[in-house]
Amino acid sequence: MLTKPNITDWLQGIGTVIAVITAFFFFFWERLRSWLSRPILDVEINFKPPHCHYIPSIVKDANGLHRIFDAFWFRLTVKNKGKTVAQNLEVLIHNIEKKMDNSWLQLSEFLPSNLSWTHIANQYLPMLLPKTEKDVDLGHIIDPVVRSNVPDEQNPKLNISDVQTVFYFELTIRPTSRYQIIAPGEYRFAITVGAQNCSPITRKFYLRLLGDWNNEESVMLSQGIKIILLR
Repeated sequence: MLTKPNITDWLQGIGTVIAVITAFFFFFWERLRSWLSRPILDVEINFKPPHCHYIPSIVKDANGLHRIFDAFWFRLTVKNKGKTVAQNLEVLIHNIEKKMDNSWLQLSEFLPSNLSWTHIANQYLPMLLPKTEKDVDLGHIIDPVVRSNVPDEQNPKLNISDVQTVFYFELTIRPTSRYQIIAPGEYRFAITVGAQNCSPITRKFYLRLLGDWNNEESVMLSQGIKIILLR
């Protein structure tokens, strides 16, 4: 025989419902709070000193001796726009395309590779504090007149003259195929920044290398090479 629930039963039922609602509330609130306070990554380029500038560089020549050569260095800036620390960051360059006959053709020999963080020359950056930024080395150009004396700066597959510049992507590895060294031309490439505790982001960039060299910083950055963020 069924009995009507008394007031105690009603209170117990209401208490159970409230407990369940409260548990769900705190569960989703913690998720929402964590999402709102997460690291938010971004990457851009400031195509001007000190991010992109002339700086003499020490490299090893064909005789194994360290010498100083004229060079220009180009860096990207990684930002953490979020409210918490981003942990174990890395930057990947991939999907490089070259413009040929008004079409963009992917450089199949260029494998997805990590870039080196500025001043620490490492694949990983342990942390990036909220509302701060850190540069990562994209690449460099050395004076083509001395390039023949620097084996690491040569890509035998490139059909260029000894007075033309090449762009050297600053990877954490040095591929034996030298795919990190590209000839003058127009290029597009993707940069992905990831971290252990947040979602990665990807941006596309455009690079135009004319092949001309000039020791004057303002001339080189305005005429010799151009790098811009596409999206």
